[in-house]
Amino acid sequence: MKIVKLDRRYNGFGDWTHRTDGVYYGADARARARLAFFEKRSFLTTQFGPGCFVWEAGTLRANNRAVPVWAFDEAGNIFLRDDALTTFLLTEGRWE
Repeated sequence: MKIVKLDRRYNGFGDWTHRTDGVYYGADARARARLAFFEKRSFLTTQFGPGCFVWEAGTLRANNRAVPVWAFDEAGNIFLRDDALTTFLLTEGRWE
């Protein structure tokens, strides 16, 4: 897994600054990645409250709601900014 800095080419740019990016080959690797994705979301929810799907951010902004400091998408990527990014980077080895 690597952390990618977002720019205009990526979904989530403007709401978050970075995202995880993993490529997994084989059924065992995908199963481990799904479990790690669940654990990462649980950890971030405990630390920063619930995240949202990336596609929900526009709706939240349009209705004057705060966009969470972390989010996720259907592909298993996690989008981060501010304290969520720092905490995630400091605990990254937990899920390897």
